[in-house]
Amino acid sequence: MKKFLFFLIFTASFLYAGMHNKPLDMSVFDKMSSKEIAYEVATQMAKSAPIQIDRVTKMTRAFAIENHIVVEKMVSVNDPMFKGQWKKNEKTFNKLMFKYDCQIACNNPYTNYIITKKDVIIEQHYVDLSSRPLFDYTIEKEDCLKIR
Repeated sequence: MKKFLFFLIFTASFLYAGMHNKPLDMSVFDKMSSKEIAYEVATQMAKSAPIQIDRVTKMTRAFAIENHIVVEKMVSVNDPMFKGQWKKNEKTFNKLMFKYDCQIACNNPYTNYIITKKDVIIEQHYVDLSSRPLFDYTIEKEDCLKIR
């Protein structure tokens, strides 16, 4: 029952976050450890994988390690959108993706709560179409506090 309630609340947050200015019920998270939260979120994300995020990015897998939600995203670095600039500007792309992922995670009330109040960490691992690592980073409490 706890898993079902968690799934319903977390799924609804992504679908309807920001649509209403009502107080959000975070009590389901308060009853769980950060490890349990990470496991439940990663499990639900993994069930949906792969998810095409945009033209060049796909979330391919998710899993939990301790209080970390580990998300792997595959990027088509040879897509014409990059115009052959990936290698030349890889650090810039890394910074842009970090900022983008932080804004998404930290501006969603539920993910912000589990990051800032329950100490869940989101790890992002970006790979190319051959699964070669491109870059990695984590989204932690300090990152969300900077956005607010």
